[in-house]
Amino acid sequence: MEPELPEPVEYLINILYDVGPILSGATDLRALQYSDLQAWVSVCSIKLEGWEARLILNFSHLYLGQFQKTRDGGPVPQIDPTSEDNRLVVANKLRTILDSRVKSTRTKRKR
Repeated sequence: MEPELPEPVEYLINILYDVGPILSGATDLRALQYSDLQAWVSVCSIKLEGWEARLILNFSHLYLGQFQKTRDGGPVPQIDPTSEDNRLVVANKLRTILDSRVKSTRTKRKR
């Protein structure tokens, strides 16, 4: 049985895939930028909180990093990105990363 994703995480991942997790730059692929996300938000008439936008951009950077590792000869993730089941796997991995960053931030604030 698949674990249920918290709605905000699934929502943000869906936005990431809708905008496009990475884009073509002048000479290579690049992560999303605020301007890319702003254009999508404007066209879709959706309002995002600042933390949501930052998290989507972080997801894009993580996606690009893994893509570049794979392109440069690193291990190829055994995931079919078109499969809904595999989107849940990716979402779970991103949630784990997010959880660790939240815990890290809380620890720093307590000091």
